[in-house]
Amino acid sequence: MEASLQTQGLSVENEGKQSNDALEQVYPYRYIVKADNKNEDVMLVYVLDGNKKIQQAIENQHYTITTLTKFENFSTSNVLVVHFALSGDLEKYQKQIENAVDKIDH
Repeated sequence: MEASLQTQGLSVENEGKQSNDALEQVYPYRYIVKADNKNEDVMLVYVLDGNKKIQQAIENQHYTITTLTKFENFSTSNVLVVHFALSGDLEKYQKQIENAVDKIDH
């Protein structure tokens, strides 16, 4: 996923596995994503045990975010990617994230 985003022109900083924001008792990997020194966004990547766990995780999502921040979910059969648009612009990196998530299953 990280390499796919980078080949699409994004700067990706892996902050490693987090000790908070667990979903279904799985802690995410946190990434900082940005392009051309634009406002950075955050992605949390959860590797879960199948589609059923992903659906449960989505139902139980609860994040403390600012009123400006918006988030969107992307998923495969066992990976949930939560994109946090800190500036509220979810479309800014949407295509790149969709392309990267599509490559996870292939």
